[in-house]
Amino acid sequence: MYNGVTSTVKWQHEQGDTSLSFSIDQGVRQGGILSSHLYKQYINELLSELETHNMGISIGNTYAGCPSCADDATSAVYLLLGALPITAELHKRQLSLLHSIAMSHNNSIREIAWRQHTAGRPNSFFKRINDILDMYQLPSFNEIMNQHYNKLDWKNIVRTAISSHWTVKLKADCEEKSTLKLLSKRHLNIGQNHNVWDTISSELRQRC
Repeated sequence: MYNGVTSTVKWQHEQGDTSLSFSIDQGVRQGGILSSHLYKQYINELLSELETHNMGISIGNTYAGCPSCADDATSAVYLLLGALPITAELHKRQLSLLHSIAMSHNNSIREIAWRQHTAGRPNSFFKRINDILDMYQLPSFNEIMNQHYNKLDWKNIVRTAISSHWTVKLKADCEEKSTLKLLSKRHLNIGQNHNVWDTISSELRQRC
């Protein structure tokens, strides 16, 4: 099944170009039905050894020192920590830059912003920022440029919109994972640490 396996890298989505093929000499197929089982069978002795020596942390009475299939748990981890994915953090910074442009007293900067926005070039910052505004159901570019939100108000608007969006999205992701079907999602919210962390000693919490 894994003899002579090759793969390619696809880029430029619209054209569908791919790289030259290359051989796969280690690992398992991404998304393969048997992949997680083969991986866990291969690494099981190491996991058992770590648990036997109590290496890592426990949440309450449950040992959680060596999660082995982290991709299934990614959404849950963000929610348990109350942390945003890196994508959302980048969006916050892009929206902060937009606010700085909107509040600029330099007319040349504002004129360039209006011109670039009107041009609607597909790879421009302003095209991307429009997509982000739509994604989080934030005020339009025109409204932001004309409304003159103060810095604190804009920061709160963005934080609330992004936290709400990702809380809903990550909870939905958890619902789709059979491995997380027993996870209670009632108290999982971005921006709020889950109370499960109260079961961990302060020393371990600092190390985490």
